[in-house]
Amino acid sequence: MSTIKEDNYGLPELKAFIRDELKINSDDPFPTMVDRQIAKYVLNEGFSYKEIGRGIYYYIEIKKGNYNDLYGIWFVGKYRKESARYWAELERRQEERRQDAKKFETKGDTVVFNVRQILKGRKKPYRLEPLKFDDIDEGGEGDNGHK
Repeated sequence: MSTIKEDNYGLPELKAFIRDELKINSDDPFPTMVDRQIAKYVLNEGFSYKEIGRGIYYYIEIKKGNYNDLYGIWFVGKYRKESARYWAELERRQEERRQDAKKFETKGDTVVFNVRQILKGRKKPYRLEPLKFDDIDEGGEGDNGHK
């Protein structure tokens, strides 16, 4: 998944992703039908390589569809709009989380960050004390509290 987020996503990256996603050995020849379908999607229908990779990921990982050698990656065209909506929503939520993490406010001497719990299954601390600038000691003490 991480490889299909990159902006410089070309044919070599797409083929490597397809081999990995469809479990095609690197020793085996790349499927001719898939090669033709990629060319058709790019030349005739205006797909980008990244969009094809995202369509494959969406169909197999999100929709839980099955790849069939007989039909190749036919599903990329059929699920183009659904896949685009999925990726747009995912990117919107990620940007929203990034912006939420940057938000903070000041209450007197205290800075309050809006940080959500990220890891599931972990116990929340009993009580978090706000950090005050007066509490910070710049005396050069080591990590263990001794000079």
